[in-house]
Amino acid sequence: MHRFWYITELVEETFVYLSPQDLFRCALVSKVLSNTAFDFLYRDVSRVTDVLKILGPLGLMPKPEMWNAFCNSFSEDEWEYFRSYSSRVRMLKCKWGEKGCEHISDPTFLALAESMYRYDIPVFPNLRELTWHDRQVHKFLDIAIFASLSLRSFTFCIPIAQTFSQPLIDFSKIATNLNHLDVDFQSSRSKPSTLALPTFLEIIPVLRRLSSLRLPQSWIELTKLCEPLSKLSHLASLECSATRLVPNFKVIPPSGVKSFEPLESFPALYEFRFTACSRPTLVADCFTVNLVSIFVDLRGLLYPGIRPWMHDLRSTCPKLRYFAIASSEHNPDYAGGLDLSRNIFESALGLPHLRVFELHVAYPLTATDIEMERAAIAWPNLEILSLCPGAHPPISEDTVLPTLACLESFALHCPSLIHLGLHVDARIPLDGFPETTYMFSQRLERLVLASSRIDFEEHVVPYLMEHLPRTATLSLDTDARAYDLPKHFFTRQYFGNYSFNVLSNVRRKWERVASVLGRRGS
Repeated sequence: MHRFWYITELVEETFVYLSPQDLFRCALVSKVLSNTAFDFLYRDVSRVTDVLKILGPLGLMPKPEMWNAFCNSFSEDEWEYFRSYSSRVRMLKCKWGEKGCEHISDPTFLALAESMYRYDIPVFPNLRELTWHDRQVHKFLDIAIFASLSLRSFTFCIPIAQTFSQPLIDFSKIATNLNHLDVDFQSSRSKPSTLALPTFLEIIPVLRRLSSLRLPQSWIELTKLCEPLSKLSHLASLECSATRLVPNFKVIPPSGVKSFEPLESFPALYEFRFTACSRPTLVADCFTVNLVSIFVDLRGLLYPGIRPWMHDLRSTCPKLRYFAIASSEHNPDYAGGLDLSRNIFESALGLPHLRVFELHVAYPLTATDIEMERAAIAWPNLEILSLCPGAHPPISEDTVLPTLACLESFALHCPSLIHLGLHVDARIPLDGFPETTYMFSQRLERLVLASSRIDFEEHVVPYLMEHLPRTATLSLDTDARAYDLPKHFFTRQYFGNYSFNVLSNVRRKWERVASVLGRRGS
């Protein structure tokens, strides 16, 4: 890398072609940096040591106790130099004990930060996102030096300890404009962390602007939380989970306040993600008429464990649009698993506004084609339907599964479908496939069929392709293998030249489809 004396000698457009490492090297040897360069460099600052090195005059101090003399030796120009560049930091990740992460225990930095904090000067005045992971909770004492009115998001993960309470309270009193708070306590997700609750109850009234909040999963059983949380007038998204629940879809907030009914409890809440438990105290309070999105991790629970809130879903959440249920733990109860899928499906039939319905549990949905048609009629606005099980357990022959004939119902009654995933009996009927002319809308992007009962080689694939738009992708997920077959590959011209370099590890798949289409055309 050429050592530019002035980074402004680089043509402005070349910044997009430099890796962060190259740009960082340029910054280290530059006496003057353009605003464009620093804007690009500080878009995502994750290492405080990089900030220290770029700021030039700041060197490592041999002893932390020398911070007073160190700060007094700064000239006014050097302070301005620091402030002008530190004000560009928007995102900061401070982690200890994490593999590959920088440590922020640099004595020079902490000395500088403490001196600024004593004079009510924020270290990074325009910081918007802060992530704080600390396996040694004593370092949490320094957290308030990063608090400012501009901070919008704060994620912290620390062990439960008495020493964390006061620093967090001091932090919350300064960062009063916080929108997102993610609270985690290492090794305590599955255990009631009541030690931390008093502190949390103290800071909640201060953070009145919170719109997104994630809490430890075990706190869903704590009745003391309901009242203070329900008073947060801006709280739109709440999560109580053992592991972060990230849906595959984007939840669109309700349009405007007009669609909300005036409520005294949780007035703005529209999204709730949680890990199910046997005593879900908080669930009953969060299920309000304004709720439009629910994402649940069952963690192996069967239907009796979720029946109290699932049975009344139609009346408690009549506006629900996004409904996703998964299970991060397997329950070997076969009959109970089938009963779980069936009851969840029947409860969802009473939700006419559904746009997304995903059911990812270990056992498939047992339903007839007539029942699937009833579902298609009940969900006219459906965009994503995924009823594929997370695994392929052995299915007895007397287990009723929908057949390929149910696809016609979704094509006719759900014109907005983007993704359709079903566990079906895809064997060829004795009298062959019926003559049908239905077509899925052009919006359909993917059709996923999962089954251990599937005959795809001769007839099923061509039959399905007749009903899909050209841009759609067909995925076949069987016990032995999974196929991903884009519609535009299904042309004889594409398969005519077998020397064409299709991905070698799936070449046999394409040749198989080519032979099917070849026999079909002969």
